[in-house]
Amino acid sequence: MQPTKVFSFITWFVLFFLAVPSFLVLASWNSLPGDALYGVKRGLEEVLLTLVSPSKDLSATVSVKYSERRFSEANSLLTEKHSIVGLAYFEQQVQETQNQILAAPNVQTQNQLTTQMVNNLVSYQAQLETTKTQITSSNANNIIVTQAPTVNNLISNMTTTTITPTVVVVTSTPVPKREPEVTKSVVTETPVTLVPIATTSNSVQPATNAQIVAAIDQTQEHITQTIKELENKDQKDNNQNNQDSKQKDNTDQQKKRQKNKGD
Repeated sequence: MQPTKVFSFITWFVLFFLAVPSFLVLASWNSLPGDALYGVKRGLEEVLLTLVSPSKDLSATVSVKYSERRFSEANSLLTEKHSIVGLAYFEQQVQETQNQILAAPNVQTQNQLTTQMVNNLVSYQAQLETTKTQITSSNANNIIVTQAPTVNNLISNMTTTTITPTVVVVTSTPVPKREPEVTKSVVTETPVTLVPIATTSNSVQPATNAQIVAAIDQTQEHITQTIKELENKDQKDNNQNNQDSKQKDNTDQQKKRQKNKGD
């Protein structure tokens, strides 16, 4: 084989090798839980998180972005497919993001990400409340109130029927005697038909309004708890910083006093 052909073959192979992941990235970008390419989307996210894992600050930043993506998926499933599957993925990502933020070594970065995450969670809380209100109101509008029938309606619906007497004449007819017949039972083999077992589909199943409301309530409780923990951690950091600052000031004042005494 000529070197030119070998180089051309290698070039096309490399292009194809690079084009397949790019196609998968683009195709899976808007996929939701239950879609065929959602696993590819999550796998690519894990690869990116692994690449940035040496930097705790960068890992926390990426996790905040992933939590935004998980909520967008959950909200799309709620509004478009009436499914609560995305809420579980969202809660899991919120917990992972909280752990990544608390593990960030840079205090300034940790405070910035904490503020951003808390603001996002407050916004998510409001959006979920709006969705729950819409579902509750639509459920109330679907209730049909039936009125009990009145006496006049019952009287008007009554119809007069006449009963015509009929005479039934019973006559006896002699039944001729017949010799009992001996029947032979024939056993026939019927072929057994194998029915294929239905396989479960990857598509998400719609939930009832009551299930959606209950799932949203659970997610809101998880959001509230996460906000409290992040805010408490932020408050503790501020108190610690204030104590460190006061201690530093006291130390500086003592040094100045000792210096003045020496002079």
